[in-house]
Amino acid sequence: MQTVRIAVLSVIAAAATANAGMINATLNSISPSTNIRYSLSGSDYTGTTAGVFNWTRNSGDIPNPAGPTFSAFCIELTQNVSVNSSYNYNDTPLAGAPLPGGPYSPMGAALAAQIARILTVWANDVTGSANLRAAAAQAAIWETIFDTDNSLTDDAGNFFLDTNHTASNNVAIKANAYLVAQASAAPRTGLFALTSLTQQDMVVPAPGALALLGMGGLVAARRRRA
Repeated sequence: MQTVRIAVLSVIAAAATANAGMINATLNSISPSTNIRYSLSGSDYTGTTAGVFNWTRNSGDIPNPAGPTFSAFCIELTQNVSVNSSYNYNDTPLAGAPLPGGPYSPMGAALAAQIARILTVWANDVTGSANLRAAAAQAAIWETIFDTDNSLTDDAGNFFLDTNHTASNNVAIKANAYLVAQASAAPRTGLFALTSLTQQDMVVPAPGALALLGMGGLVAARRRRA
């Protein structure tokens, strides 16, 4: 009887360990955003929505994101999430995401730093619509993770957008500008990743990192109008 009890307790302890450091969150919307068409690894063009992923935190035992709501960008294009669906995520340093086991993971410090610089450029950009800017930042992040040529219009690369599709071409041009500008930008601090073995991983700001919400650009625009 004691052996059975010990075995049961071991299973309970293992389950508790597996759930440690996790949150459950619901994806409410992807906005601002733009519908684009992309090719990955030589595939036919696929449609998706590129932009800011807006979440509500439901439960969990990790401090970040502080919630109850938070915004993020996707860093794992080969998996999916759906609006109005809920998912479990673990937190990890951005350089350690996507989780090991995926074809492009972990991204490492250099790519994580480039993503941080892209978010600085995006936050300070006040040209074009919010939808275009958000989609361009998202596309530039995907380009950083899945390709090496820093171009969304070069169809010889591993990841690129459909330049014959008007919205995708506009996003590609803006994203290419972000990829050029990030080289001399300061990296955005306070970023971390929410990771899952089965769902798209996300890059999220720590509390107070208002730039990921586009606040930097908003403040700059107000100052210019003053």
